[in-house]
Amino acid sequence: MNCYYHPDREPIGMCVSCGRLVCAECKVELKGKIHCNQCAERLLRESPKPYEPHASESLNWFQRHLNWTWFLFAVVGTFLLSFVIGFIVVLADPYARHISDEALYWLVYFIGIAVELILGAWVLRRKARRLWWLLILFVPFGWIAFLCLDNRRGLI
Repeated sequence: MNCYYHPDREPIGMCVSCGRLVCAECKVELKGKIHCNQCAERLLRESPKPYEPHASESLNWFQRHLNWTWFLFAVVGTFLLSFVIGFIVVLADPYARHISDEALYWLVYFIGIAVELILGAWVLRRKARRLWWLLILFVPFGWIAFLCLDNRRGLI
């Protein structure tokens, strides 16, 4: 008797699934048992796959909702930085003789823009988008369009 698939070759074992004799080229070992190619393929297709969580299951809320993360951190970050700067200004000059309200307003405004751009760049990188999308923040109500940007790839 010879190999079932190659009649001109000597068998070196028998498939435990179908009982066919197989040569060295046709032999597949799975868990220490000999199988022919067809049975090994069938077993591998039918075997249960290990549980792989969906990409969104392994991410926290902030990673799944990058748009709202950007919005919340930009608002909260701007508020906190403005508060800290105002506190430092009051400590440095309690009667505000050397700095006007308008100067404080512009300082807070530019800090807010810086926070939004830095966080926006982080969000765009996570979404696999180019930083050119940050320019949309300079358009009136552009932040609404920024919130609507989808992710281009599964998050990481």
